[in-house]
Amino acid sequence: MKKIYSQYFAVSIKGHDKGLVYAILREENEYVFLADGRHRKIESPKKKKKKHIICLCENKLSEYISEETPITDGRLRRAIQSFKRDNDNIISEISIV
Repeated sequence: MKKIYSQYFAVSIKGHDKGLVYAILREENEYVFLADGRHRKIESPKKKKKKHIICLCENKLSEYISEETPITDGRLRRAIQSFKRDNDNIISEISIV
């Protein structure tokens, strides 16, 4: 099984949220906990199996949010928007598959 890293971005490839971009907050065994700051807040992240996401390990969350400030839902939303703007071609390819 591929290794998943916390604090990276991921795209859902299965389920009703297919194609949505999340930040991986943490991982536990075969599950990851995802948040987008809008539908899934940081205090109630989505629990999803690792095999149902693609980790986009080229870009770390810290590239979009300063490590000196705490992560809030608003900052997370802006980070995901910036990430999607910077990587739109990659995300659209994943969503098609």
